[in-house]
Amino acid sequence: MLSFSGATAEEARLKVAGYVADLRQENVGDEKTHHIGLASRRGLIFLEKGDIAIYRDWQTFDSDADKLERKARGYGLILYPDGSSTLFEFQETATSQLPWWFARGRTDVNGKITYIKGTGRFQGIHGTGSYTGRGITPYAAGAETSGDFFLDFQVDYDLP
Repeated sequence: MLSFSGATAEEARLKVAGYVADLRQENVGDEKTHHIGLASRRGLIFLEKGDIAIYRDWQTFDSDADKLERKARGYGLILYPDGSSTLFEFQETATSQLPWWFARGRTDVNGKITYIKGTGRFQGIHGTGSYTGRGITPYAAGAETSGDFFLDFQVDYDLP
């Protein structure tokens, strides 16, 4: 685990491997490929010192396969083995070289986060960060492998 004894400012790199747990979308109606929706993602987050935590996020999105872009905003939660947690808000953009349903491994993701709450050893956390990543498999309900992704976070934060 990261050490926070007597520290006020920290930097960390966090790596997430996860999947889309649920996705609900509706066609906007202006174009066949324009959708808005809700998604939730789950995964494991690998910490710098070798420990593993639980990653969850919930987002709203606006996507258009013809424009090869998805914009999302939402909230992420990291649950640490010692019972501590961090909650952050994020904004994300995903771009693809191919329409979404063909974008296997070619969807690049980038985003920015702002911490809004911490519990346990993260009580009073303030900070920001950014991330990049890639969608590995498209989401397909009932598929054996579906909505797999990885994210690589770089965060800076202060603790009281």
